[in-house]
Amino acid sequence: MYTQQFIKKTLVVVLGTMLMSIGLNLFIFSGQGVDPLSTFLDGVVQHIPLELGTMISIFNTIVLVTVFFVDRRHIGVGSFINGIFTGVFSNMLMTPMAPLQSLPTVVLVLLGVVIFSLGIAVYMSAMFGLGSMESTMLIFTSRTGIDATIVRTVMDVAFIIVGILLGATFGYGSILSAVFNGKLIGIFSGWITKFSPAK
Repeated sequence: MYTQQFIKKTLVVVLGTMLMSIGLNLFIFSGQGVDPLSTFLDGVVQHIPLELGTMISIFNTIVLVTVFFVDRRHIGVGSFINGIFTGVFSNMLMTPMAPLQSLPTVVLVLLGVVIFSLGIAVYMSAMFGLGSMESTMLIFTSRTGIDATIVRTVMDVAFIIVGILLGATFGYGSILSAVFNGKLIGIFSGWITKFSPAK
């Protein structure tokens, strides 16, 4: 029984992580900026000779290890699957997804926002450990009493500002992601809770 649950939760996390990577690539194709965390990391790689996907994996691992020592309740196997493979899947899917670059820019941006947020909600539904930003968000929420949606929005805006200062690509895609990520994650999580088998 435990093995079945382990496999089921792992598959849910992998699915959510792949959706996040697809959303990230759609942002990149749009040329209108990426999600907030990736905007920050895109700024970082302007000064460090690393690919964005690689930087995402490194950053998430560092944050997860830090969170583990601060409040390990939020960390699990799924945390590291999501943290490491979001960047890996993004790199792997870039070429297969290339034909989608022909879609209108606004479509790429809107799909990016929706699919990226859906991916976060899906892997969180597995309850197999949260990713770097989600675990950080919940730590702030539990310690301040501030609503998680507000915390996530503030984090996203801060990442975008710092990313821009570091030279990251920026556009209305980054703004839409910052404004709607938190809300969409909440909506999708509510829906998924009713149907997810990974509990």
